[in-house]
Amino acid sequence: MLEELIDIRNGAKSRSSFSSAEMQARLGRARALLEAHELDALLLSQPESINYFSQLSPLLQEPLAATLLLITPELSATLCPCSEGGNAYRSSYGSSYLYRDLPHLLSSLRALLPAVRRLGVEAWSLGQGLAQAMSQALPSLKETVDVGGRLAYLRLHKSPEELALLAQADRVAQVGFAAARAALLAPQPEYQVAEQARAAMLTETARCLPHLTLKDSYALFQSGPNTDGRHTRPSSRHFVPGEVLNLTCCPVLAGYGFEVSRTLFAHYCDDDQARCWEINCAVQQQALSLICPGLAVAELGQALDAIYQRCGLGERRIEPYLPRLQLLMPSLPQTGPVLLEAGMVLTLTTALLLPEGLPGAGGYRETSQILVTADGACRLDSQPIGPASQILRP
Repeated sequence: MLEELIDIRNGAKSRSSFSSAEMQARLGRARALLEAHELDALLLSQPESINYFSQLSPLLQEPLAATLLLITPELSATLCPCSEGGNAYRSSYGSSYLYRDLPHLLSSLRALLPAVRRLGVEAWSLGQGLAQAMSQALPSLKETVDVGGRLAYLRLHKSPEELALLAQADRVAQVGFAAARAALLAPQPEYQVAEQARAAMLTETARCLPHLTLKDSYALFQSGPNTDGRHTRPSSRHFVPGEVLNLTCCPVLAGYGFEVSRTLFAHYCDDDQARCWEINCAVQQQALSLICPGLAVAELGQALDAIYQRCGLGERRIEPYLPRLQLLMPSLPQTGPVLLEAGMVLTLTTALLLPEGLPGAGGYRETSQILVTADGACRLDSQPIGPASQILRP
C-alpha cells in the first residue's frame, strides 16, 4: 500500500543547478526509452544516472541499501535508505521516498509498481542480491532489460546548461592548479600539494556556487616513480626538482566531474624528458585535430598509436585515450563501430610510462575535456599543456 512509503520533507528544496525545463527534457528522453523498448518502468542504480535524472548525488551505495531512482510514464522518485534523512527530498528533482530495510524497499516497489512486467535496469550496478530479491517480490515481473549502456551513451551529449556548468568547473580547476603551482615553489610532500589544490577548489566552489555540496572534488599529485599510476594517492614523498610531476585537479559540481591532468617539472627537465613529454603532448594535440562527428573511436586510437610507434614509444603508451567512453563501449548495443557525435563531451587522456633506468623515466599524462562540435572539436579546459608553460621556474 502507498501508505507504507516514507516521505520526509525536512527543510526547503535546494537551489537546483539546472532548470525545470532541462530536467523535464531529460526525463522525456528516459520515457522515450521506455516506449521504444516497451518497458513499464526504469529502476536506476548507477550514481551517474541517478544524478542526471534527479539531481541527487547518492551519499552511499551498498549492495542491499542502495539509493535507486524509479522512472515511470507518470512518476520520477528516488528511493533511499533512511540514513539519507531529508537530504534526498531537499536535493532531488521529483518525488523522494525512504525505506528502512530491504523488506521495506521491496514492499515500496510493489506499491509503486503493482503491475510491472518489463523493467529496465542498470545490470552492472544493480547487484545480484537485489535483482534476485526483486524478481521474487514483484510477482507480475516477467523480464528485466539492461539499459545501462543506452543511458550512459545518452549522458555523453551535453546541453547548453550542462556546458555552462562545465565552464564553471574549468574555472574552479584553474584555481586548484594555481594553488598547486604556488606550492611547488618549495619542496614539500605530495599530499600537501594536493591538499592545497583541493582546498582552493572547495573555497572557490563555496564562493561562487554556494548551493552545491563540496564533498566529491579532489586533487592528486604524484612525483618521480609515483607518476606511473593515474590515480595513485598522494604520499609523504617530497618531490625533487628535475623529476616528472603529475597534477590532477577534478572539481565535481552537481555530480559532474571535470578531470584535468598535466605533466609538470619543477625548475628544469633534461633533454630525454623533454622529448618524451613533447611527443605525448603532440599526440594530445593531434587527437584534438582528428576528433569530429562520424569518427570511429577505433580509428582515433589507431591514428594516435601510429605516432607513438613512429617515435619508438609504442610499447610505452598506457591507458585508453577516451577512458570513459571505452569503459562504456562493451555495454553499448553495437550494430557497428561506435561513432562520435556533435554535442558529446569526452575525457581525452594521452599517457606514456618509462620505467626507472630508461632515459626520460617517469609517467607523462595529459587529460583534457573535449567537446565534439559540428565541424571538429574544442577543449573545454583552459590549462596549458607542455614544456612552454608547465616548467615551474624558481
